[in-house]
Amino acid sequence: MQRHLADTCFAWMGGVDEDSAFYYRLHSPVALIEFDHQRGIVFDNDQPSRHHIHTVVRTPNGNRDLLRQHHARFDHSRADHQH
Repeated sequence: MQRHLADTCFAWMGGVDEDSAFYYRLHSPVALIEFDHQRGIVFDNDQPSRHHIHTVVRTPNGNRDLLRQHHARFDHSRADHQH
């Protein structure tokens, strides 16, 4: 992630008081992290509250191509290779 630091963005929406609801997003080519205070689903509140949160952590655009990573690590040109 450090090599993508220049391509990393941070966004904040909401209050900054101790009891404020807020949302933040940290987004780079290799990571997506979100935190959000939501309106209540099981609670009877019409506004976002600190009692109901959602979080998301993803690794978009890579870190998922396991076959490519495997072929980069192991030589498949020989029939007798072991790994």
